[in-house]
Amino acid sequence: MVAREGLAILSNPFVVRQNPAEGSALACLTTLVEGLSSELNQPGASMNDLKDSLRFIKQLSETSSSELQNMKAWVPYLEAKTGNASGV
Repeated sequence: MVAREGLAILSNPFVVRQNPAEGSALACLTTLVEGLSSELNQPGASMNDLKDSLRFIKQLSETSSSELQNMKAWVPYLEAKTGNASGV
């Protein structure tokens, strides 16, 4: 799956996953993999991807684009998956 390949690229040590572009890609790919995993009977995203995506989404400002603001709907799901409701 292309989304998993994208996550693999973003897991390289030289990638700063909390930078705007990288964080946006990480959060989008992670939620895509998670959304499709049950439908395709495949494992979801890695715990590192889940935690880093949650961290990125939580730090989005109110001035972020509406598309990025919509990512905040994933916070409860990601918190449940990572076992971390108070912070990452």
